Amino acid sequence: YPPFQSIATPGNGKVESLQTETIQKMSVPISIPLQTTQQIGKQLVRVQLLNDKGVQKTALLSIETEPWVVSKMELPSFVSQGDQIAVPIDLHNQTHQEKQVSLKLNTLPLPSMTLKENQHTQIRHLLTFPFSGQHKGVLEQKVETVISTRPYSLYVIPKILGRPHPQMQLMIRYPKTKNIVIGEEVPVTITFSHRSPQPKALGIQIGLPAGFIPMMYPLADTPNQQWLEWYRLTQGGLNIVTKEIPPSQPIRFHFLLKNQFAGRVNPPASQMFFLSQPEIKLIQPHEEFLESNY
Repeated sequence: YPPFQSIATPGNGKVESLQTETIQKMSVPISIPLQTTQQIGKQLVRVQLLNDKGVQKTALLSIETEPWVVSKMELPSFVSQGDQIAVPIDLHNQTHQEKQVSLKLNTLPLPSMTLKENQHTQIRHLLTFPFSGQHKGVLEQKVETVISTRPYSLYVIPKILGRPHPQMQLMIRYPKTKNIVIGEEVPVTITFSHRSPQPKALGIQIGLPAGFIPMMYPLADTPNQQWLEWYRLTQGGLNIVTKEIPPSQPIRFHFLLKNQFAGRVNPPASQMFFLSQPEIKLIQPHEEFLESNY
């Protein structure tokens, strides 16, 4: 037989393994490693064999996944350069036996622990992000002789130097920056204006700190509709487009941020520019860190 590609997937269609084998006889077994799953019960595995002539054979297999120790790490959708996040790691012993669990996060051993049957616990580990760009890591779990790994990837927003502009003013204020607890809502107050000779529509990009959920319902208040054209949330920011605003007329509004993670985070830089001249902009870095506990 010519070379065959062997693909094994669970029922959700995600490719778990891909390899090429030369088969002399169809009865020769082929070893296809599968990633560990966090689901208990019956799992559907699909094996596809494809030769160089495009002939395909498919087999469906049903396997039973036994209860085991499941570890799961929760991460924010992004972080900023210099942030420190205490990431929670949930551990659940789904077996009916006591289990000794060892964890490594990016090759760093974490304290080992003993989980009783059906016990659920949570630990936190402080991650620091000194560099910008894509941050990749692995959570490794060892129970008895079984080792499983969970890779993760997180985007780190780079720091940007400030750039003032004589015709634009932007002030962002966090009334509380220290001792914020998980679940607490922090108000953010924005004040902006411009000094162009003519009324101008503005674009504003507000940097949002990692680990906080923006709550935008205050923007629906009637006074804000007089100047607000639209807004949109993006990863790490709040984009706002205004209607034409007269010169030297200060606009003030607020929204809320709900904390999800403990740590020390710095919001990305905010920007403001004239819609008619986007190359003319103000860049406002945030100097203060938001510090939260659990």
